[in-house]
Amino acid sequence: MIKVIAFDFGNVIYKLHNKKFIKRLEQYSALKYSKLFREVLNSDEYELLEIGKIGFDKYFKIMKKKTKLKLSKERFIREINGRLNEIPTTLELIKKLKWKFKLILVSNANQIDFSNVISKSEAFKYFNEKIISYKFGYKKPSFMIYLELIRVARTNPKEILFIDDKKTNVKGASKLGINSIQYKNYDQLLKDFRRYKIKL
Repeated sequence: MIKVIAFDFGNVIYKLHNKKFIKRLEQYSALKYSKLFREVLNSDEYELLEIGKIGFDKYFKIMKKKTKLKLSKERFIREINGRLNEIPTTLELIKKLKWKFKLILVSNANQIDFSNVISKSEAFKYFNEKIISYKFGYKKPSFMIYLELIRVARTNPKEILFIDDKKTNVKGASKLGINSIQYKNYDQLLKDFRRYKIKL
């Protein structure tokens, strides 16, 4: 019987428009899309930012030098936060689940996304616990973050349901005995809920 439901944030609660974000940045850099994407969102510095090993100012300074971006830090923050938009169906689902289950947010997120978007989202207040990578020091699919999920859930892994859009993250949770669903869309999620006998 499921007692705890854990949600990812990006592409589950809020849609993540990374491609559009990098496309917008192209006007500020001479780099082509693929290299710009790699330096901004797939670099070692971005990885360190997401686990809190470096702050945003240091990340921005290194990234700006590599990409030769011609825009201010403030403008970059507006652009990076603008890539996240609420998925209304997930929000309504969370509101219903709140009354029956303990809800936990498990997100790979940096301090800028967390402070400006995640913590200010309507969904945020419905979670009993929040595990945010830059605060915790590890990110999915590290087994450490799933151990933390089990710890704060205070229940058996078999009584936890974890929802994430990335297959690697779902597999990581499954390895520790946590029931896991790969989020694809709202209708598919409802079908998966029925499989776990979750009634809204």
